[in-house]
Amino acid sequence: MINGRFVVFGSPNYLKNEYGHGYTISIKQTKEKFNDVNSNIIHTMRSLIPQSVLVHTEGLIAEIQAVAANPDAAPENSAA
Repeated sequence: MINGRFVVFGSPNYLKNEYGHGYTISIKQTKEKFNDVNSNIIHTMRSLIPQSVLVHTEGLIAEIQAVAANPDAAPENSAA
């Protein structure tokens, strides 16, 4: 801890290899969509990325962690 902040030291490549094991996604939905199972983002993410894990919900915001099966592989459906 430096000046009250957590700091991680290392090269970008080291930090990626040590800590970069997926993505954390925070998504906010309308109340109607959040309460509807068919349009709920948590249900949608689990169907698209089965290894995704719900980390936290607060109100209408869901925080989902999607762990990459192969951390070195790029996402198949990435938009450029």
